[in-house]
Amino acid sequence: MTTAYWSMGTLLQRQNPVSSAWETLPGVQDIAGPTEEKEIIDITNHSSPDGREEYIGGLKRSGDVSFNMWWDPANSVQLALKADYDGNYTRAWRIVLTDPGTATITFSAFVRTHGFAFPVNNAAPINVTLKVTGTVTVTQ
Repeated sequence: MTTAYWSMGTLLQRQNPVSSAWETLPGVQDIAGPTEEKEIIDITNHSSPDGREEYIGGLKRSGDVSFNMWWDPANSVQLALKADYDGNYTRAWRIVLTDPGTATITFSAFVRTHGFAFPVNNAAPINVTLKVTGTVTVTQ
């Protein structure tokens, strides 16, 4: 039987570079990623069987993490996120699934995109993309 995780309650956390404490970003809605992918190296040659292309895997790309959250201009963690973008800082991040236990996805990333939106009939979100750098670690 397959175990399924309910993603409601998932936390997106940034490690504070001064205190090393994990700070939860407030108002986060959908989180996508990290989406890892491997570079494709074409090794097709004149001896390739049946005239078919052949490939091997190359460099691993750690991908991106994208999310949106409700904007709170007075929130210190959201202000730190914007400062990370402005300063081009790479930080430790983690995604924590809280149901049924504490599975985590930990990675280093810098803020690649940070954008505001002001819809007519909704609260104002911030849309963020983190560029993951290095290894992604998944623990149960």
